[in-house]
Amino acid sequence: MGELEWLRTMGHLYQVQYMVLSGGLGSSAYVRDQFQQRFLAYQHPNASDQVAVIPCNDPQLVVVRGLLFDRQQRWESGGATSVLSTRIARTSCGVVVQEIYVPAMHSNEDVRPDPFEPSKKWAVNQIQWLIKKGDL
Repeated sequence: MGELEWLRTMGHLYQVQYMVLSGGLGSSAYVRDQFQQRFLAYQHPNASDQVAVIPCNDPQLVVVRGLLFDRQQRWESGGATSVLSTRIARTSCGVVVQEIYVPAMHSNEDVRPDPFEPSKKWAVNQIQWLIKKGDL
């Protein structure tokens, strides 16, 4: 709801009536329901009484199309204009993986032998960061 607070702080009188979900979680019924419940429970001066949370038909395709439109806009304007703004990641996001064991990198880490190649070892429970807090 930080965007609604930004509208209020900046003195904008816009009334948000729709929230469109796209991307990987855009098709999640759970995410849609949580946003809908949040809007019902949390009244805000810049949100109408009935904010409709709408999922896209192809949420991941919408992201790709947006990137293509941005690229087209920058190409047509000579790189001067982008339809996307730069955002700084507020949190880090990663996945747990296993990596080939390197003693210098994985000291005091959980290690397991490879079941198919006894000479190979794996460092387990390693995090491969997709994006780190503060990244653009």
